[in-house]
Amino acid sequence: MVQRVARRGKHKGSSFYGCSKYPRCTGIRQTLPTSIGQDSHQPSA
Repeated sequence: MVQRVARRGKHKGSSFYGCSKYPRCTGIRQTLPTSIGQDSHQPSA
């Protein structure tokens, strides 16, 4: 699977995982949304 971005339709601009062998393989997986700021684990002063 490779990460791709929808270019049209109601999900335009959203990322998803699609089969790297497209068009022979048409499997897809939705990516999970990420929240901004969850990656920063800095201790407070």
